[in-house]
Amino acid sequence: MTDSELNKNYLKTLIVLYVEDDIDVREQLSQYLRRRVGVLLIAKNGSEGLEIYRKEQPDMIITDILMPVMDGLEMAAEIRKTDFNTPIIVTTAFESSSYFMRSIDIGVDKYVTKPIDTASLDNAMQKCANRLKINEQLRLAYKVFDNSMEAILITDANNNIYWTNPAFTNITGYSNEEVIGKNPRLLSSSKQDATFYEAVWTELSTKGYWKGEIWNKRKNGEIYPEWLSINLLLDARGKVTHHVGIFSDISDHKAAEDKIKYLATHDPLTGLPNRNLLSDRMKVALAHADRKQEQVALMMLDLDNFKRVNDTYGHKIGDMLLIEVAKLLVGMFRASDTICRLGGDEFVIVLNDIADMTYTCRAAGNILKTITPELAIEDHAMGISPSIGIARYPKDGMDLDTLLKNADIAMYSAKHNGGNTFHFFSEDTN
Repeated sequence: MTDSELNKNYLKTLIVLYVEDDIDVREQLSQYLRRRVGVLLIAKNGSEGLEIYRKEQPDMIITDILMPVMDGLEMAAEIRKTDFNTPIIVTTAFESSSYFMRSIDIGVDKYVTKPIDTASLDNAMQKCANRLKINEQLRLAYKVFDNSMEAILITDANNNIYWTNPAFTNITGYSNEEVIGKNPRLLSSSKQDATFYEAVWTELSTKGYWKGEIWNKRKNGEIYPEWLSINLLLDARGKVTHHVGIFSDISDHKAAEDKIKYLATHDPLTGLPNRNLLSDRMKVALAHADRKQEQVALMMLDLDNFKRVNDTYGHKIGDMLLIEVAKLLVGMFRASDTICRLGGDEFVIVLNDIADMTYTCRAAGNILKTITPELAIEDHAMGISPSIGIARYPKDGMDLDTLLKNADIAMYSAKHNGGNTFHFFSEDTN
């Protein structure tokens, strides 16, 4: 569709005010206009036209100049006192330069002489319609930018801030007035080094755009993650005129992502590593033991009488007991060791860098001394005790599954012998 066709279609959506005192001219041209515009409003003089304008707010005005009561230029002058955007086309039988100059001073958009050549009038209306269409597009674009949930930052060719939208203020805390003329580096968190920014500008200059995750700093000093895209705007000669940055705060997204990762590797009740993280840490522990020619001890711990706690006091107390046991275990071991909850009342402790079993036996003894039947939750003695089974790498197994199975066998041996003790795995036990 050509520009002319687009303008004609747009004209059919507009409200046009036509002001003419000559009844014959008015009736003849009105028929022509009705076929080309959306709604046609008609007035017999400038005073009546001004009244209709104030009431209906038409999109375009076509008016004669010489009319009784108030002429067309007087009406146009009154309109221009408050409205600089509505296109005004004047028609007159007089080709007087004074009328022409006065029309320019008032701010009339087009000047068509009588007798009216409909092609000239149609051309003038199309040009005015095109301007209205462009203005509407600009207003729409501004409204989109103004109401965007994403922050928009525009800088000039020297990368000084030229314009921002309200979302920019909402995210960064800086008002538009505070940042105009400044370099966007005022948002830098210093978490990315010079090499990072060099790579950004290299990609911008070669591709014309860049997008990725970046850490920036709010006005209050808070550092936050954002997803940022930058595009270059070029003139007809290919020279950069502006940079447009669009970004959103992804703090919630990152927090949710971190939570998902955490839940994938940790027990939600106690916060201890789960089977997935145990598997990863065990691989590291075994590889380290091989390099150092040392041992790894894996303890399986089960709480004697835990079912009775749930049955007697309820699952809430049972959960509180598991949380307390987890805290006690964490406090007993080195940072290099791993304490894991497999589920229920089963815990696994992995001891690294073991030259002999002295440390392992001492650690198991400490557990028995700490987790005793007198351990209380909300003033209720729990009456529980631990049964511990221990398997050693490489003696009792070469991988996690085998070590867990053998530690489990040793643990049930301890439980079978009355609980509140620890047993090492042996083939005899098996």
